[in-house]
Amino acid sequence: MGFMSMWESWTKKLWDSKASKLQSYADQIEGWKIPDWAKEIVGRLDKVIMTTATMAFLKKFATEVCKEFDDEFAKKLIDSVVDVIEEE
Repeated sequence: MGFMSMWESWTKKLWDSKASKLQSYADQIEGWKIPDWAKEIVGRLDKVIMTTATMAFLKKFATEVCKEFDDEFAKKLIDSVVDVIEEE
C-alpha cells in the first residue's frame, strides 16, 4: 500500500470518527437565528465535542441574549460563557 493510499485511509477514518461530528455542530450553529458575530463566537466550541444538551442550551442562550441586549453587551456575555465552556 502506497503512502497516498495510507494517507487517504487515515484521513477518512479521522473524518468518520471526529470531523463529521464537528461539521454537524457547525451546520447547526449556522442555522440559528442569531447575528453572524454570535455564530462566530459560539463556533469556537467546534473544537469541543458537545452533547445535544449543550447545543440546546447554547442555542437558547445565544438567541435570548441577542434579543434582550444590545450587540456590544450581548457579544461580551456570549464570549464570556463560551470562554468558560472552553476551559472546562
